[in-house]
Formats: sequence, structure tokens, C-alpha cells
Amino acid sequence: MCGLIVAVIVAVAGKDPQMSRRRHTPEQIIRKLAEGQKLLAGGMDLEEVCRQFGIAESTWARWLAQRGVVGRGAARPARRLGCEGAG
Repeated sequence: MCGLIVAVIVAVAGKDPQMSRRRHTPEQIIRKLAEGQKLLAGGMDLEEVCRQFGIAESTWARWLAQRGVVGRGAARPARRLGCEGAG
């Protein structure tokens, strides 16, 4: 009976209720951005790079916008500038 309910939910919603959204750690994102940039520089299309990593092109664009240029120290969070001297 339970299997039938799950099958109906999957058929109606189009998603498997047991599949959760995959999250990447900041280190994984940085590693994939660096490797992806190398592949892009080598002539691979962005669509192929994203398919290889199992992500959408919009995810790639978001990661790139959030992380900026991938390089040394990119894993560290950006510092927030305070108003220490105002006063």
C-alpha cells in the first residue's frame, strides 16, 4: 500500500519524495569552479562542464557570482568591514 502511495506522489508531483536536494560544501564548490574554469579554458562548453559536475548552468553562474575569481584563499569567507573608526 505504501509503495502505491509513493508511486502516485511521484507520478503527480514528478519528484521522488525520498530524494533530497544535494548540497555542496564551500570547498567542493571552489574545487568544482577551479576545475571547471580549467576545462572551459581548454575549449569545453559550459553545458558539458555543468553536465559533468551534475549541476545546472544557473548554479554555475550563481557560484561564480558568489565566489568570484577562484584562487588562493577563496575558501575563506569575506571579511565584513565595520565602522570601527567612526565615532
